[in-house]
Amino acid sequence: MKSLKRLGASLLVLVMALAMVVPTMAVDTVTIDTKSNEHSFLVYQVFKADVADGSSLEEGTIDWGDYVSSEKLIEALKAGYPEVFTAETYTAPELAKVLESNFVVPGSKYNSIEKNAELARVIAESGAFSRGVTVTSANSQSVMTGYCVIVDTPNAGDPIYMLRTVTDDLTIDPKDSASQVTKKVWDEDKGADGDWSDGAIYEEGNEIRFKLSVTLPDDILSGKWSNEEGNIGYNLVLHDVQAAGLTFNAGTVQVKLDDKVLAGSTYTVVTEGLTDDCTFEIRINNAQELAGVKAGSVIEVTYTSTLNGDAVTGSEGNSNKIRMTVNDTEVPGEEVKVFELELDVDKVDGDEQPLAGAEFALYNEADVVDGKVVEGATAAYTLIVNETDGSKFSVKGLKAGTYYLVETKAPAGYEGKEITPIKIVITAKTEETPSGAEGGKLIVEINDGIGFTVTEGVIGGTVVNRLGVTLPETGGIGTTIFYIVGGVLAVGAVVLLVTKRRVNSTDDE
Repeated sequence: MKSLKRLGASLLVLVMALAMVVPTMAVDTVTIDTKSNEHSFLVYQVFKADVADGSSLEEGTIDWGDYVSSEKLIEALKAGYPEVFTAETYTAPELAKVLESNFVVPGSKYNSIEKNAELARVIAESGAFSRGVTVTSANSQSVMTGYCVIVDTPNAGDPIYMLRTVTDDLTIDPKDSASQVTKKVWDEDKGADGDWSDGAIYEEGNEIRFKLSVTLPDDILSGKWSNEEGNIGYNLVLHDVQAAGLTFNAGTVQVKLDDKVLAGSTYTVVTEGLTDDCTFEIRINNAQELAGVKAGSVIEVTYTSTLNGDAVTGSEGNSNKIRMTVNDTEVPGEEVKVFELELDVDKVDGDEQPLAGAEFALYNEADVVDGKVVEGATAAYTLIVNETDGSKFSVKGLKAGTYYLVETKAPAGYEGKEITPIKIVITAKTEETPSGAEGGKLIVEINDGIGFTVTEGVIGGTVVNRLGVTLPETGGIGTTIFYIVGGVLAVGAVVLLVTKRRVNSTDDE
């Protein structure tokens, strides 16, 4: 009897030990939210792990999925990204860290929706999975928490690949079957080398690059969009609307399909006869027949426009909008803005009255030493005098930076009384808006202590010329005169009192 008890106790210890060795993994349910039965989903588990929070996994618990060949997976990743996966082999936690640092961390080389989608395809097509979970709109299945690649297979068209960190019940939405259009402007001041943005700062005469991106639906190759059997094909029109301050350069248009340049015969650029206030239109008929088109293909249109003399300065910006129609169905578009900086200067005399006849220029900081312009230096910008009011000056198209405002010519009678160069530090940047439906915002700041201000993105200030010598002052005259008079009276009273006492003393003697 004692032997049986010892055996039972030993088995219990063994079971407890095994329970400690095998990690406990929570099971979550994957459900499908779809309006049709046109999609099925295949879920492969790359890593299994415990949940850290709603979007991440416990690093110390990350391990290979039960049905993945780590060797095949690593081989596929090294072939697709040889510059990223450089080690001979990886443990599951090591591979997870490499994926995070190169595909997730903001600013990393592959941190974008497009590049993450390509990573999903590489993983899904690696041949590393011996088993997956199939889910359709009619059922739901259980998968272990962890990191999964999901293959969305529509009844018509190519598969779509997704990556998901499964930490809770997961709803997978089929890829939107409608086209989407986005718009960006090249911001040469964004980051170290420039980047696409919702807004950018330029000056008059600059050629500015714009990009339109159209994502085609996942069913582009289905019979739904055929131009046979009564269908009309997939015909899209891009309607580009530019502000008066932008001049479209029609000869710069280039159209690509998934990075492959399309022949000019596959699209039409229309600039005349438009009745919907568009600057120009780009028309592409039967997109489903473009060579190499597939589900989710991206049509990219690039072109330039020149910022002209009608450009609006300040925070209002110069708008550039895009909208799209597909077979006469309207698709919401986006807006970007091009901003131009402006500096306004009012010239006044010592009585704060307008003073004409001066000339001003902005010099780069290095060209002004000890309050004087370096010999041979060239002005960065020359201020233009207002023709109807000779006391007002302005310059447009400024770049952010540090300058000196120099009076290069004094008004008549003020020769030799030119102002001391004023150091102006301009900080300007654009800020992207949460929604592309509205263009970016302009933020301009000016250094303190010079009396200049920024109003709606335009810098303004007043410059004074005085005929006489100005000396340091503090406060105002205010009650000073009363202090002086009071002091005199007080002194007089004291003198009178002393004199009276002496007289009285003499009388007593």
